[in-house]
Amino acid sequence: MSSLKIAFVLVAGLGALAAQTVSDSPGVTVETNGAHMRHRGAVYYPSEAVAKRIEGTVTAQVKLDSTGSVVDASIVSGPDEFRKTVLLSLLNWHFGADTANSTRQVSIFFRLPEGTPQQSRPVAEARASDFRLPPNPAGSEPTSTLKSIVIRGLSDADEQALRAKLGVHEGESVTMESMVRLSIVAHMFDQHLRIAPGRTAANETIVTISTPDADQPRILPVPDASYKGPGIRVGGAVQQSKLLSQPAPVYPPLAKEARVQGVVRFEAVIGKDGAVQNLRVISGHPILIQAAQEAVKQWTYRPTLLNGNPTEVVTTIDVNFTLAQ
Repeated sequence: MSSLKIAFVLVAGLGALAAQTVSDSPGVTVETNGAHMRHRGAVYYPSEAVAKRIEGTVTAQVKLDSTGSVVDASIVSGPDEFRKTVLLSLLNWHFGADTANSTRQVSIFFRLPEGTPQQSRPVAEARASDFRLPPNPAGSEPTSTLKSIVIRGLSDADEQALRAKLGVHEGESVTMESMVRLSIVAHMFDQHLRIAPGRTAANETIVTISTPDADQPRILPVPDASYKGPGIRVGGAVQQSKLLSQPAPVYPPLAKEARVQGVVRFEAVIGKDGAVQNLRVISGHPILIQAAQEAVKQWTYRPTLLNGNPTEVVTTIDVNFTLAQ
């Protein structure tokens, strides 16, 4: 669903009002109950809730660190359909310094915007209408060659089924109209899929289709400049067999509440003494990364010997978070 720039009003009792421009969905209003904020993430009105004409208010409790950033959150009350979108937004909220190390409550109001149809069409049908374009005169629209379609997050069987339905193939010429049709077909296959077209320097088109989890941003911090290695590279499975101590990570409460699970992958330098010296995040859900880092930093391994002498090792480490745990 499209978002609209609206003014985010900080309600401070009878005090003065301040405004921050935030791209919330139409019909969403946020109240911080007097707490000053530096910035916050947008809150989106879930398309499924719009289709079902669901309205409501979500009250959330947030725990803030010494800088005012949200480090934990939980839902106090509100419809289930809105809880996940609220929790994922709260992770990016940053309150003012005067709120440091405190616990606050915020309220998010979801009200259907004026003009919302009384009987909503299916989500896929509504999206098809939104993407419908007027016909273009022959030859009026420049074309591009479809270099590749990248599908992430689906099983092999589902990926093959989706590719068979898309109606466009790698190497063919594509237009804006054919890309719109591709987007509609993908949404009708699974309304949660995200479609991201892009262009190469040679004006070729690359389309990425991904599930929400697969589309999480990859965080690639710069490796610690203090590492001058030449350590030898060892496969993750081989290095795992040398683990002596492996404290388990603490599952972040916010991730549990939002039903987030998955794998956090690091590139690591293991010192001559078997201690973890450097960690670089390769991929993983942002909510899970800090907990994984704190655990892995405590892991210890049996030293790796090269010609009888301990040596540094570069390897990969996977930390798996599953809701079953």
